[in-house]
Amino acid sequence: MSEFSQTVPELVAWARKNDFSISLPVDRLSFLLAVATLNGERLDVEMSEGELVDAFRHVSDAFEQTSETISVRANNAINDMVRQRLLNRFTSEQAEGNAIYRLTPLGIGITDYYIRQREFSTLRLSMQLSIVAGELKRAADAADENGDEFHWHRNVYAPLKYSVAEIFDSIDLTQRLMDEQQQQVKDDIAQLLNKDWRAAISSCELLLSETSGTLRELQDTLEAAGDKLQANLLRIQDATLAHDDLHFIDRLVFDLQSKLDRIISWGQQSIDLWIGYDRHVHKIYPYRD
Repeated sequence: MSEFSQTVPELVAWARKNDFSISLPVDRLSFLLAVATLNGERLDVEMSEGELVDAFRHVSDAFEQTSETISVRANNAINDMVRQRLLNRFTSEQAEGNAIYRLTPLGIGITDYYIRQREFSTLRLSMQLSIVAGELKRAADAADENGDEFHWHRNVYAPLKYSVAEIFDSIDLTQRLMDEQQQQVKDDIAQLLNKDWRAAISSCELLLSETSGTLRELQDTLEAAGDKLQANLLRIQDATLAHDDLHFIDRLVFDLQSKLDRIISWGQQSIDLWIGYDRHVHKIYPYRD
């Protein structure tokens, strides 16, 4: 078990104690996305109940629901979002009972996945790798300085745990989204071929080629950065060898090395799987104009 994780029994007990549950049918999820989108267009992060009702009205119209009960249904939806800890409600005596609302971290996390994380690009991955490379180098340089306990905590452990680890997790999420995009391409190809595969073969070839090129570009990016990242992790590990009281940093470095190994191996594995799928398609549909 890693330094910054909890055991399964602890998490289960915590969830049960707090009665956590999430239920988001498509109309409620759409409402949450509408709130997040409108909230992102504002300079502040607060929304009034009237603004939430307006957002709900947009969703209700899109789903062709009756407008006669809009106020009641909007109020129920808002209360449900508060109950599920997706919205925080704040009231003030000065505001004469009018409430203001803010998205909770959970609400932001869910909407961020659907709104912002869907856009995948090699440029984004390159930026993430560049940032994490800088953080790791600074931590490795600090480890080589061999300071006191405060120095190790502030300049080595903290950036590794709160910056490097989080960026690695973000890259991992980005790769999982790429997996979903590959599956969507497969679904698109299947639909094209099921309609008229002779007419669709050129479109399928384009989808296969574009995805293959993207995966190879990603792998080149990962391999180019991977060696430097591994080297700096090893520098930190070597610097801790003479200190018996730095086992917590050793464990963290080990966890980060495991994360990095998974990140890098994902690229080659994705290429291999896609090559297999490409061959499968061409074996079933060998026709060429």
